Amino acid sequence: MTEGREGWVLRWLGRGVGATLTQLESDAKMLLGGVRGEAPAPFMQRQAPVWGAAKAPRSVGHEMLQVLRVEPAAEDAVSLVLHDPSGRALRWQAGQFFTLKVRVLGVEHRRAYSVSWAESAAEPPGSVRVTVQRVPGGMVSERLVRDSKAGDWLAVEGPAGRFVLPDAVGEVVLLGGGSGVTPLVAMAQEALGPGRATRVVMLLGARNHARALHEAALQALAAGSGGRMVLHSLVDQRAPGDDAAVREGRLDAATLGALLDEAQVSENARYFMCGPEAMLGSLRATLLARGVSASAIEEERFVRPSATRQRGSAEAQPVTLRVLGREVTVAQKPGQTLLDAGLVAGVEMPFSCTMGGCGACRVKLIAGEVSQEEPNCLRAHERDAGMVLACVARAEGPVTVEVP
Repeated sequence: MTEGREGWVLRWLGRGVGATLTQLESDAKMLLGGVRGEAPAPFMQRQAPVWGAAKAPRSVGHEMLQVLRVEPAAEDAVSLVLHDPSGRALRWQAGQFFTLKVRVLGVEHRRAYSVSWAESAAEPPGSVRVTVQRVPGGMVSERLVRDSKAGDWLAVEGPAGRFVLPDAVGEVVLLGGGSGVTPLVAMAQEALGPGRATRVVMLLGARNHARALHEAALQALAAGSGGRMVLHSLVDQRAPGDDAAVREGRLDAATLGALLDEAQVSENARYFMCGPEAMLGSLRATLLARGVSASAIEEERFVRPSATRQRGSAEAQPVTLRVLGREVTVAQKPGQTLLDAGLVAGVEMPFSCTMGGCGACRVKLIAGEVSQEEPNCLRAHERDAGMVLACVARAEGPVTVEVP
């Protein structure tokens, strides 16, 4: 699609003068190469649709969106309301995320942030809200929380993610801790929205009341639900003046069982969990011990794989990609992922978050061996079927993968 003058100006502003000079240099090299008869290097950066979602929201692709306003969300946290000034409505499903590309000290960083309201609750309609909580030592979160202001431009990709509600479900239990509360806010709004008859049980944990994301909005949502929403907010330690609805305690195995019994959760409920890795493991074990089917539990992780980071082979390895009935072999250099190797060679491969969190880059391993960064979003049945995530997988030797 040809980019209009207005869109080019916005992209130029978003990239900055340095990036523009770099592009001019690249264009000059390409023109000189053409005079010499050299083939141009591949350049491709495409946002593919998310696979496996219950619906197919239109992707905003790689675009510049403007910050309409900045809202406080909790201590050390803000919500950024983003919109397209052209008036085009942004689309997503509750539980999905957008990836922001933020430059800090001249280096571009990609971070995924979940949408923190449902489409039906967006204000103004068609805008999207992402919530960012400052992470100790986090360059991007520090920059966004401290410096964001109305009128800023952000490079955005998405939406992406498979952590979404089914089209029809009688009861959902939403379990969250820390910044993992963010997508659950949108899911609660959607479950209680027009055309739904879903009952919502929401159990949340936070370090203290001041850091509990969107607490006031959730209390108001429960109060106005006509009894369809049960909300329990737990804090590690109460402070003087805390709302009476906030309980002291941790969302651990013992507390979870007691609260589920108190809420009289049905055996057909679906469970959606998002939060720290240790918390998710404990809650999953508790649910399975209570007889909840593994297929009724969905998880979303907010951590970039690093604890068991794998670097792959120290030598370049041949990677054969089967794409739409044809095969192409590319070289995966040391440190590269399967996705890196494919994109550098000009192969069109789907991707989104590039952090192992959304599943958009799934490919099937046909032959060979790869190492993957853990944890990631692959589900047990996908692993059993030989699926790997191209963005965090590295060939240990010659491999062949099939790109859906």
